[in-house]
Amino acid sequence: MKLFLLFPTAILIFLHAFSQTASTYYLQGCNEAIYGNHCKAIDLYSKAIMVESGNQNFYLNRAVSYIALKNYIPAIADLSHVIDISPNSTEAFFKRAWVKEIVNDHEGAISDYTKAIQLNPKMANAFYNRAISKCNLQDYEGAIADYTKALQLKTDLHNAWYNRGCVKSKLKDYSSAIVDYTNAIRLNDEYYGSFFNRGLAKFYLEDYRGAIFDFSKAISLYPNNYKAYYYRGMTKDNLLEYKDAVEDYDAAIKLQPNNHELYYKRGVSKILIGLKDNGCLDLSRAGELGNPNAYVTIKKMCK
Repeated sequence: MKLFLLFPTAILIFLHAFSQTASTYYLQGCNEAIYGNHCKAIDLYSKAIMVESGNQNFYLNRAVSYIALKNYIPAIADLSHVIDISPNSTEAFFKRAWVKEIVNDHEGAISDYTKAIQLNPKMANAFYNRAISKCNLQDYEGAIADYTKALQLKTDLHNAWYNRGCVKSKLKDYSSAIVDYTNAIRLNDEYYGSFFNRGLAKFYLEDYRGAIFDFSKAISLYPNNYKAYYYRGMTKDNLLEYKDAVEDYDAAIKLQPNNHELYYKRGVSKILIGLKDNGCLDLSRAGELGNPNAYVTIKKMCK
């Protein structure tokens, strides 16, 4: 009788040790991950899973370590295991969507973000990320709607203001894009892209003075990007300020010495301020570099 009575107790002790072993592996894996030792962490999480295969946290943390190592396919598999165990895991759907976007499965990412949003309709980052996936599928109107929803939930999302502005610019809704870039600048006035793209929008709306201001600010923030000099030069050309335009093209050419468009623009501007010989040499250089209009312009302006 004693043996029969002790047998269930022995099972309980064994099961307790079994569970403790899984937890030990898991905690050791977490510790390794904290210090960036993700290969070791994965090995320990795997041992925990071998002991206790139904614990979603083991798969979730192993997925995080796979992501840290940019090993995305097994990360997706682990997140799918989490969802099998816990079908209402917003975190797992969100993370799996994020990984799918990295591997260019944009439709799969949108599906998972949509599920995360259904589980948590106030998840601003899910709307924001889904907008990015929609942009990658050229669903620009859908992206604008998602950026708008993200901003309704969290008004201080700088990147949402900026990205929505970029999408509106792509759709040539420049006036509305300028408002978004301005809001992005209000939140972060040290980001080159907001000033540069607002300058472009103003350029296309023929607000040339406003464009020059923004391009100048962009240059002060990021002096090594030739595009701001290039567009500021073109803006000055449109204001008939050819001498100043030449200076901007000079700066752009120092950064991009083999860009045929820069030589072409500088050449025309030089000719217009009376530097015909130098200007025609620039046009010739533009032709050498492959500019399709250079020789037509030479025939017209360099006789």
